[in-house]
Amino acid sequence: MGDFEPGHTINYDVRISGNGLYIFVIEGAVKIDGHTLNKRDALGVYDLSSLTIETKAQSRLLLMEVPMM
Repeated sequence: MGDFEPGHTINYDVRISGNGLYIFVIEGAVKIDGHTLNKRDALGVYDLSSLTIETKAQSRLLLMEVPMM
């Protein structure tokens, strides 16, 4: 979990190969792969080794790695 200023870029590397990633926007707005997520939006992704998140507003995010098997 983290709090981020607008215009911040977060590069997240998946820690365990084969895990997926669940992103929940508690507050604010972010852009991930061309898609904007706003307050209380969530996104689950898998089959990746890293992800870039751009904050569009003051944001609080929760990222969770989850096993996909």
